[in-house]
Amino acid sequence: MPQLSDNATETRTEKAGHCAVCVKKLYTSLRGTHGAQAMSELIGPASPETRARLKALAEQPVPLDEWKRRLAIPLSPDEIEHTQALVRWFCRRYSTVGERFAYVRRAYMRWTGQAG
Repeated sequence: MPQLSDNATETRTEKAGHCAVCVKKLYTSLRGTHGAQAMSELIGPASPETRARLKALAEQPVPLDEWKRRLAIPLSPDEIEHTQALVRWFCRRYSTVGERFAYVRRAYMRWTGQAG
């Protein structure tokens, strides 16, 4: 299986209707901040249409052969490092299991638009 390069990532992003360069700049500017919170403050809440489209995409089943193909693509060293850094930050910020569950509950309420 071919590995995803920066070029492949940019192509996927462009196909999604976003400017890859802008997304990369935005991602870089949000690194080290509370990413989702900073993104929400920057662009505001998603419209009902966007929420519906995202929900449909998230709930769409992935065929087994496509799942296996995606699973076979190894993570790049940058993706591994970034993921490990996020896990380290999260574990420092929410040091107990109770704090982690409380965060997830709050985030779920925020993501689903439910009042808490």
